[in-house]
Amino acid sequence: MRSNDELSGDVVKNCLPECLLLKNIECTTVEDFVQFSRIPELAALEFLFHLHTEKKMDISGIMNEMFRVKVSLPKTFNINSLLILSKPVINSAVYNIRAARRNLIRCMYQNFIPREDQMLYEWKVDAKKYSDGKRMEASNFITDPSSRVHSLSLPAAYLLRHIMHSHKLSLPNVLTLSTLYLHIDPRCC
Repeated sequence: MRSNDELSGDVVKNCLPECLLLKNIECTTVEDFVQFSRIPELAALEFLFHLHTEKKMDISGIMNEMFRVKVSLPKTFNINSLLILSKPVINSAVYNIRAARRNLIRCMYQNFIPREDQMLYEWKVDAKKYSDGKRMEASNFITDPSSRVHSLSLPAAYLLRHIMHSHKLSLPNVLTLSTLYLHIDPRCC
């Protein structure tokens, strides 16, 4: 016969914690409004479970990585609980986190939504930078791997060509504009 401690351990191990239920991690309301104050918690959970399931990190590795990228630990979920959760429960938690993310993106109506390959914490950093006035830079230059020479990317070249023909500018003027941009914003390379 098993003791009460063993029985309670099985319940914890084989049951999804209340804090990881979809209704408790969603960042949207029934009316499809986004609750921006809940996004950091979902971002932390997403990153934590990504590190645990995809990167196969242990708890200390997860904590170090989250500290390194400046993501707070989740407030609703104790990271030490990862040790006692079974694989099906972890898979259910990951499924709920992905469902909450899909609902969040659906309710944002194509307004500055995270890319499919972008973690929510990265998207949140980009959104904060954008709100602070730092706009996303285009990839205007590419580097040739063999010679390490910078050249215009095809979209940038097309845009400059369009500007040149639309405004009837000479080639030296357009090239001066692109060079000036490089000196103003060197992060573009």
